[in-house]
Amino acid sequence: MSNLLICSLVASDFLLGSIVLPISATYAILEYWPFGNIGCTLWISSDVLLCSSSIWNLCTVAVDRYASIIMPVRYIKHRSPRVAAVLISIVWAFASLVSIAPLFGLSGGEYQGRIVLDVNTNTVQCHLIDNMSYVLFSATTSFYIPLSIIIFCYFKIYKAIIHLLQRQERRKHLTVMAENSLTTKFRNNSVFPLDTAKVNSDVDKSKACTATEVHSVPHKSASNCTLQRFSDDQGVSYIGSTYLKSSLRDNKNTSLQSSKKSYRYKQALLRQRRHTKILGIVTGCFIICWLPFFVIYTLKGFKFETNETFETFCTWLGYANSALNPLIYTFFNEEIRNAVANLFSCKCK
Repeated sequence: MSNLLICSLVASDFLLGSIVLPISATYAILEYWPFGNIGCTLWISSDVLLCSSSIWNLCTVAVDRYASIIMPVRYIKHRSPRVAAVLISIVWAFASLVSIAPLFGLSGGEYQGRIVLDVNTNTVQCHLIDNMSYVLFSATTSFYIPLSIIIFCYFKIYKAIIHLLQRQERRKHLTVMAENSLTTKFRNNSVFPLDTAKVNSDVDKSKACTATEVHSVPHKSASNCTLQRFSDDQGVSYIGSTYLKSSLRDNKNTSLQSSKKSYRYKQALLRQRRHTKILGIVTGCFIICWLPFFVIYTLKGFKFETNETFETFCTWLGYANSALNPLIYTFFNEEIRNAVANLFSCKCK
């Protein structure tokens, strides 16, 4: 499901790069708009549609990652290609609504994009609608709402990962303590550390005793057992022979099972950390690339004057985000990286 959401994100970024950016580059080089009024409307509409869909696709990826980590048991029941298709359809439908909203009068009668004559340069320019109602609507729905959702999801994911890491460290500490806690206890309450190297040796030196309790992992005990004396000159250092060997075997099996579970848990944790790292990098790039543009765009809605050169720079900085997303996902996602490698290897044959 995650890969389908990422594919939708890549599709929006690819379409933006192949449809909108060539026209934007031509416009920037010529420094005037050569494609007429209809061309201006189509270009701006496509720009809003694809940028909005890219941002909301990024938001759905964040929500999917959030649900996978915070509520994995409940979410796995609903995680399917069909659900992914529904989410992708909603994203594109919502982005289309933002793009065509001016047709329903939200922009004060203006269509998406407008031709104006720059009196300073005496050239025709194609500008975004700066009607306050539409600016607030489009900026809020295309950026500020998804930005809030992404930050919330990433913050919750970060807290969950920290909690999982701390729990893993506690488990590791308890396992080490348990593996070193095998001791023997006598009636006089003397406790002697168990040297496992001595357990399998000197078996034929035995004496009988009563009420000896053996503690090991898992906690088991025995009484009225045969004891082994390791050394006559080291004082009283006795262990239960037959039962202790069984306890050690049980302890070994338990340790192996625990190690396997710990390994699987650690691998799952590493995968979650890797996906979260990808999400964090993508989110950071998203904020850096798009925040300046939408701040300026919002200020223009309130009729603030902005520097045209800086405005152009912020616009292209936003476009750069669509180029960065596929690179980040390809570099950090092993599945996508392998798929790309296989694709190029097939073409080379």
